[in-house]
Amino acid sequence: MTGLIRPEVHKILGRWGELLIAICVALFGAWVFGLGGYFYQGLGMAVLLTGVGAAYVALRRLRFRTAGGRRGSWPWTRGRSPIWPRSAAALSR
Repeated sequence: MTGLIRPEVHKILGRWGELLIAICVALFGAWVFGLGGYFYQGLGMAVLLTGVGAAYVALRRLRFRTAGGRRGSWPWTRGRSPIWPRSAAALSR
């Protein structure tokens, strides 16, 4: 089904899709909240907070997504971790 969408747009939507869906859920919750009445305000607030929470999680997960679609890849270089120091002598300081 990706033949209908340009590859550049598909790549951007694939990476940012989770965040866009969460923002749409939050906007829907704000619309329901605006309908008025205690029931709709409570329901709208619940949906709004769910969307905001999902957007927060999506923003945090977005840092670890690459444009290629692989999640959580670390830049390993010749067996060295980007987190740990290069030598054991650096650990003793």
